[in-house]
Amino acid sequence: MTISNPSRFRKNGKSIVDDTRGFGFPVVLACVVWASAIAMQSHPVNAMYAIETGNPDPYASLEAYLSCEQGGGTWCDYVYVLADPRGQGVSSFHLELRFDPHLYTFEQSRTVPLCGFGNDSDCPPTGARLGTHLIRETAPLRGTPPPDANLKYSGEPSSGYLILDYAVPKEVNLRKDQNVFALAFHLTKPITADVPLTATYFKKPGAHQFNQIAFWCNGGDVRCAGRPAIRGIDIAVKSKRQNGTKGRR
Repeated sequence: MTISNPSRFRKNGKSIVDDTRGFGFPVVLACVVWASAIAMQSHPVNAMYAIETGNPDPYASLEAYLSCEQGGGTWCDYVYVLADPRGQGVSSFHLELRFDPHLYTFEQSRTVPLCGFGNDSDCPPTGARLGTHLIRETAPLRGTPPPDANLKYSGEPSSGYLILDYAVPKEVNLRKDQNVFALAFHLTKPITADVPLTATYFKKPGAHQFNQIAFWCNGGDVRCAGRPAIRGIDIAVKSKRQNGTKGRR
């Protein structure tokens, strides 16, 4: 197995949660304000890229899960972005993702293969849908590449551009929905777990917090696409008008 390592992002060896937990109510209030604002930002880093919206190439379904671990589950500090394609005889895939580096930091140590693409891997249920829904929650996801797998990260994660290339020695049947990989992102400003959040999923890319730029399987030799294909994700505080169910794995 081959893995290339991107940079890690911490402040003096401590997480932002460690630095801010002692400030009490002002920090909680600041977190709520931050979470309310993330959907309203113009996200200039993402918007500066000209993305081809008419590209006929297939894309995976993406779904965001929230992980609340700090302080015994009182702080939500990670977001997982799960990729769910459909195809037959899939042994490798290529995924390119842009994300807002002011809100999220890519966390390689928590990024794992899922379901049939890993050993002892979790297999969270699929359910990505277009529109706005309460974000689902999960415990830390587990999974390791099998022997002789090849896993490579590239791009510029510190600037919000991540490329994932992953190949396994044995083909996996993806005729039914199955999550293949979980990309982990650390919230630069964790929020309290009692703040309800939603994830909005878009068919087309744009000035979103997460944008899927490219996806293909087996070097493009296999038709491999999500149903529905989801190319953009925004996460925000749930408004009073929004309905849904917040679930745990």
